[in-house]
Amino acid sequence: MKHLDHCGGKCIATMALCFLLLCGLLLSGCNRVEDATADEEAGKKVQATAQAPDLTLATDKNGETVTVTTVKDAEGDIVYGNTKKAEATKTTAKKAGDMKLIIGDKTFTVKLEDNDTARAVKAQLPLDLLMTELNGNEKYYYYSELPSDARRVGTVRAGDIMLYGGNTLVIFYKTFDTDYSYTRVGSVENPEGLAKALGPGDVSVTWSE
Repeated sequence: MKHLDHCGGKCIATMALCFLLLCGLLLSGCNRVEDATADEEAGKKVQATAQAPDLTLATDKNGETVTVTTVKDAEGDIVYGNTKKAEATKTTAKKAGDMKLIIGDKTFTVKLEDNDTARAVKAQLPLDLLMTELNGNEKYYYYSELPSDARRVGTVRAGDIMLYGGNTLVIFYKTFDTDYSYTRVGSVENPEGLAKALGPGDVSVTWSE
């Protein structure tokens, strides 16, 4: 009877040790599975980041924030497209190109600057803006935030299109000297008749490609 009790104690101890070893093996296996899953998820994120196009934010004519993607065309130039719109714009990083101002029955061609401000404006065309008269030489519109790089311009010329601060689009229809700083957006190629078309008060202007 004493022999049987002694053997029973040994068996119980052996079984307990085997149980502990088995639990350790199971926990180790779970950790390896979790680590592999984490590594796989991290790899997917890295791959997705590498494949994703460059992104930036802009605002549409309703003041809503939209995502703008940049992709390369067949010639390697970066083409900016507004993902909120189905169609992509044709502006490039090298050259913003042209746009048009439509005032009543008059259309004026605008030569855009080669900068982020001009490209951001063009990416959101067309825009119908009711522009406010100021100082007998400009029409302005409080727009949403745009990229800016303001500098003192010295002389403003008739036909200049500028950004004042980060959110005020301005069309100047007279030439004058100024101490203010602006970011250049573009200039009307042939400003003759611009002042007459804009008139003395507030005016509706369509900004179009």
